[in-house]
Amino acid sequence: IVVALKYGRNVYDNVRKFLQFQLSVNVVAMSIVFFGSVFLKDSPLNAVQMLWVNLIMDTLGALALATEPPDEDILLRQPYKKNNPIVTQVMWRNVFGHAIYQIIVLSLVIFSGPGRLNLVHDYWSQCVTYDEADPAVCLAWNPYFTTELYQNEKSLSFWLDKKLEPQDFDQDLLNQLICEHSLEKKVESGEDLSTFECNDSILEDQTNMYTPNDFQSGDMTQKLMHYTYVFQVFVFMQLFNQINARKIDEEVNVFSGIFKNFLFILVVVLTFVIQIVMVQIGGRAVKTHPMTTNQILICIAFGSFELVWGFLLKKIPLRFFQCISIDEKPLEEEELKRTFSNQFKKCSSLRHSHSKHHICEDD
Repeated sequence: IVVALKYGRNVYDNVRKFLQFQLSVNVVAMSIVFFGSVFLKDSPLNAVQMLWVNLIMDTLGALALATEPPDEDILLRQPYKKNNPIVTQVMWRNVFGHAIYQIIVLSLVIFSGPGRLNLVHDYWSQCVTYDEADPAVCLAWNPYFTTELYQNEKSLSFWLDKKLEPQDFDQDLLNQLICEHSLEKKVESGEDLSTFECNDSILEDQTNMYTPNDFQSGDMTQKLMHYTYVFQVFVFMQLFNQINARKIDEEVNVFSGIFKNFLFILVVVLTFVIQIVMVQIGGRAVKTHPMTTNQILICIAFGSFELVWGFLLKKIPLRFFQCISIDEKPLEEEELKRTFSNQFKKCSSLRHSHSKHHICEDD
């Protein structure tokens, strides 16, 4: 009986942990896709990436959180009352608290990534400087400007039609473009990069300046890198929030007992490895741009702050979440009879009895 009570309470707790994690992911994913589509006219997360997020949220999340072993003091607390809500005030605080942090971070990455955060080169504006007397005249063009994830006929024709010379571009941005192009070529050829100097590559290309007119169809763009940042940061935040979701009470140490659940550690490590592989070699299938070590560390930093944020959330009084509740009162007998499932069962039983009646008549 004691073991049954122990694991009965543990199953209920694990369902709550999984529900807390899933609600957070859903709120953030829907918000980012919706607001991204409204303001950018494009979803930062594509269909394949959303499928991977759903796999993390549902299958892997369930494996990690539903297999948590019972705590040693699980029988020392009072049993749950029949009318206790399945989503407690602590859980609501965690759901909305983590969702707010993630939405703020992703909004910064989306709207400030090409600007103040300088995660990628600004590709939104085609012109860097205008003629003050005539704003229609572009004095310096932005070589990184694009509206596509990959260079195609549309983006290539934009530059080819203008027939621009190297001096028509912003020189600092053009030098960066030349440097990055030279680096990519050396990586592809397998050359030693220990002695690579950006200034040397610019001097080498003085006779044959690399400009947007030299882009090839299928080349990756800064927009692709930008959206890869969004995807990477989003997944890493879910990864660390999964650790936060292990606790549905006021316990501060979210790592308590983590090594008792080998499957949880395996799921976290496996998710991390698959995410890195998807980004680095996913290519056109996943629509991701390979990232450098520093870029990956930046994404991990955004994600790992979830642990600090989870600690800070526990300092917020629960009275702010008293108004949030779900009506969980049991249905009355008459209401239960009118439910769809009950009506379906009734129709099924009638059809079954009717078929049996015909069989008896045939006999």
